[in-house]
Amino acid sequence: MFRVFVFLLEGYMTHRTGLAIALLLLSVGVAWGGELGPKEGRELAGVDTGRVAVGSKAPDFTLEDADGGRHALSEFRGKRVVLVFFRGGW
Repeated sequence: MFRVFVFLLEGYMTHRTGLAIALLLLSVGVAWGGELGPKEGRELAGVDTGRVAVGSKAPDFTLEDADGGRHALSEFRGKRVVLVFFRGGW
């Protein structure tokens, strides 16, 4: 690691060296980033709802928000609802 800074300070870093360092740091960041998520996932009970016909009422379900609050789909009856599922460990 010290040699990298010596190259930077003395101005001997070539374009290839800079690219190699950037790729190395990116690889380390990606590998380390996978460790930031939850360590243990929760197993959710499956619900067999079958297929819901277009235009019919959606089955009620409950989800947890980022702050730990629980919200049911039925709370939003009569409103437009957009669900966005994303994996986040931050």
